[in-house]
Amino acid sequence: MKKILIQCDFDGTVLEEDISFMILEEFAQGDWHVYDDLYNAGKLTVAEFNAKAFGLVKAGYAQQMAFIKGKDKLRPGFRELLQLCQDRHIKFVIVSNGFDFYIKYTLDHLGLSDVEYHAGQVTFHGESMKIDYFGAEGNLLQSGFKDSFTDRYLREGYEIIYIGDGMSDLSPAKKCRTVFACKSLAERCQKAGLPYKPFRDFHDVIAYLHTLRS
Repeated sequence: MKKILIQCDFDGTVLEEDISFMILEEFAQGDWHVYDDLYNAGKLTVAEFNAKAFGLVKAGYAQQMAFIKGKDKLRPGFRELLQLCQDRHIKFVIVSNGFDFYIKYTLDHLGLSDVEYHAGQVTFHGESMKIDYFGAEGNLLQSGFKDSFTDRYLREGYEIIYIGDGMSDLSPAKKCRTVFACKSLAERCQKAGLPYKPFRDFHDVIAYLHTLRS
């Protein structure tokens, strides 16, 4: 039997909104959108974007945690997909350029603490943040964080179903047999000629899994 793994983004995918952007909108003292435009144009790596954009954020851990509470609206069908994955012995993993502290809080708060995730590791120093990305082999990365996990799962023999919404999802998605995409990722897949399935919510993924032989 094929080993199937679902690699899924978090902000704007598992959740309907992007918590990292909410943090920037609330606490950045300066125009962080300039750096977002440069990132989307391919002129900044994720690490460079974070250093510049989140370098504008002046809020400590407690203040950010108080702000994000109640902003963890799941995209419909997520819990049902997790149950189906468990029933079908399909591995489900979140790999996100977002940050560990709010992903952990969200999953714990929603009673989903068993979900495996990999994300940027944040260290707070007063009102400033240090953000590090460690790849699948434990090495510190400036870019290619999501790809490192995709590559590892492929080496382990998994057939990957990829779910994402943004620029950082395109490169790993190109390596996967099945891609569910929305927002910017859907547009980029179209431009790149990469086949994808429209992603409205996780019921789309569930319907697809039901077409596969169990």
